[in-house]
Amino acid sequence: MHYNVDYMKQIIAIGLILILTSCSSINTRPNSLLTESTIPQQWNATGRMSINSLDTHHNAGFDIDFSNEYYQIQLTGALGLSQVNIENTSLGVFVNKKPIKTSLKQWMDKHLGWNVPVNKLDEIIFTNSVNIDPNWQINISSYQLINKRKYPRVVKLNNPHKSLKIKLVLSHINS
Repeated sequence: MHYNVDYMKQIIAIGLILILTSCSSINTRPNSLLTESTIPQQWNATGRMSINSLDTHHNAGFDIDFSNEYYQIQLTGALGLSQVNIENTSLGVFVNKKPIKTSLKQWMDKHLGWNVPVNKLDEIIFTNSVNIDPNWQINISSYQLINKRKYPRVVKLNNPHKSLKIKLVLSHINS
């Protein structure tokens, strides 16, 4: 039996387009939903992130656990092949269980080539605040409904001073 390769490619392309368009968000700005008025002391968020700078592009999965002012972040590279564990405790900041002598922001800039305003994520996620840091332009481009509350689904952070763009796609938020 002989199949037309061009026909098969068209079928696959159409299938992919249908799958990808079905994944788009229908209601991108639901204004009638409730937002949090306070930030919970303990919360967790997971998702994917895309980081673009002038010369690099990275994708990573993330899992963030916050408890009061302390947090633990797990960044996972493509296909889960590499992993970075960041932990902020009363004893300081640790990366892969080793203490760092600089701030997390400085460490991320030096070792990853980019940074995320980690200490502002709770304000973005729970109060939908976008004017939290003069160095970052923040846009929440779509929302999701979790337990009758409006939470960001896609957060875009732009640092024009460093030509850095970060896109967070939040798949799970638990407070």
